[in-house]
Amino acid sequence: MELSLWQQIDGSILNAIGVIVGGIAGLVFRNALPTNVTQTIQYAIGLITVFLAVRIAWQLGDIEVRTIPGIVVALIGLTLGGAIGELFHLDERLSAIAQQIQTKTGQQGNG
Repeated sequence: MELSLWQQIDGSILNAIGVIVGGIAGLVFRNALPTNVTQTIQYAIGLITVFLAVRIAWQLGDIEVRTIPGIVVALIGLTLGGAIGELFHLDERLSAIAQQIQTKTGQQGNG
């Protein structure tokens, strides 16, 4: 069964839309909610993220890319991605961009 282009990318597009909408909602409502509510929401999002990560990792045993097991593909991808991120200092660059955005919007960072 061959998937259309939309079927291949619709999850990524929906994810991007969700991140954008969530980011805007966070900027708008962050100061309107008490700190404990904001923290609880962050914990809930973190818990769902861990659940999805474990679920996807569990499914890697059933996947093959050509003849390479999915877990090996994931290991290679994470290793290369981590190495590239470190070589190009992507964490520091993204943190600097986030700091600029926080400065422009008057938000305080959490670390």
